[in-house]
Amino acid sequence: MTESAQMEISVLKQRIDSGTFSPYQALVVLLCFLINVIDGFDVIAMSYAAPSLVKEWEIEASQLGLIFSSALVGMTIGAMVLSPLADRYGRRKLILVSVGLTSLFMLATPLAESVGQLAFVRFVTGLGIGGVLAAVVALTSEYASSKHASLAVIIVQSGYAVGSVVGGLAAGVILQGGGWEQIFWFGGIITGVLFFAAFLCLPDSLDFLASSDADPEERLRRINRILSRMNKEPLTRLPESDLKQRADDGSVMALWGEYQSITIKLWSIFFAGVWLTYFLLNWIPVLFVNSGFSQVEGINALTFYTLGALVGAQILGLASSRISLEKMIFFTFLTTIVWLIIFALLETDSALVINALVVTIGFTFAAGFTALYAVSAKAYPSHLRSTGVGWCVGVGRLGAILSPLVTGVLVSAGWTMSELILAIAIPPLLIAIYFVWALDRDLKHRAQ
Repeated sequence: MTESAQMEISVLKQRIDSGTFSPYQALVVLLCFLINVIDGFDVIAMSYAAPSLVKEWEIEASQLGLIFSSALVGMTIGAMVLSPLADRYGRRKLILVSVGLTSLFMLATPLAESVGQLAFVRFVTGLGIGGVLAAVVALTSEYASSKHASLAVIIVQSGYAVGSVVGGLAAGVILQGGGWEQIFWFGGIITGVLFFAAFLCLPDSLDFLASSDADPEERLRRINRILSRMNKEPLTRLPESDLKQRADDGSVMALWGEYQSITIKLWSIFFAGVWLTYFLLNWIPVLFVNSGFSQVEGINALTFYTLGALVGAQILGLASSRISLEKMIFFTFLTTIVWLIIFALLETDSALVINALVVTIGFTFAAGFTALYAVSAKAYPSHLRSTGVGWCVGVGRLGAILSPLVTGVLVSAGWTMSELILAIAIPPLLIAIYFVWALDRDLKHRAQ
């Protein structure tokens, strides 16, 4: 969009910023949060179903790995391929398609009769989950006021972790009363319920409606109907928009134009952040077992890590209206270096001490990484927001694929946990810290 068009469309943001946060805006944020919650459950469902599935189907570890990887590959492709469609065809359409796809293929999972079929349905489920993430982040940032947009995005993004934790509790109850198939019936049905809730209640982006090529009177009517639901003053005319620029909507190449510097920094931070995230998720339980604790205690440590992340993320979100989010992420990442070094060098057999470190790392690093989604949402303009966030997520997923592979090779070579933390975990975090600092400078320069 041209500068004048963007200034005109900002009138819509002024309407959203005016007055109090309405119940309808809260409903939009709540629906986006719940969609992320059920996505978190849908992703983790196979992990909880796996033991029963392995026993029933008598499948090998390599086959189980294929099933797990299929969902991850689907999520990566969904983030990169489907997310840009939200900028071109609307947030609402992509959210409905993605949530509907996820629901259908969750329900189809118990019907699979072979490892190949199971890998396929998990791949398509991953496509839906990967496609919806950036769209709900973008929509949330657009319907929250400027003052509270970062907090709203952080709350919505935290839903993914909430879904993983709640999913574990729900899966335990479900498995007591039935087979592994029941987990997917449950997830598919709840996802379907959210599809219909989104269909009935979720609006599209006001900026997208304003710049679409639909009939002007129809566009104005739809925008004013949404503004009325938010108890905001209606528009007397449409904001101006440069429709010739809409060829760039959802264009990945547009991320490499005037936003090239921001894109490089965000991709680097997301890759390093996801690399470290999957290192911690994979090796925290191992650290507990190697320290003489039970596997259950190791799994419980992951729950503590997630809880630390949830609490820390909300604190960052609440503080974001007064303190730069980039500065807070820089500080949380920097302090994580200290905790990781202590984690690597401390020799203790106290579960309390180790759990305290795990919670603290979740409180600093994982919280800061969650807040990064809010930064990516505000770094790009409306017509590129879903594309920008989606590709950040997709590039980050490459770190999720490579981190376990590299770590596994080094473990096989005899590397100790301390060596892994010092050599594999800390360097990517140092890279992320540098790019967060540089990104803060870029965003400040652009805002001037």
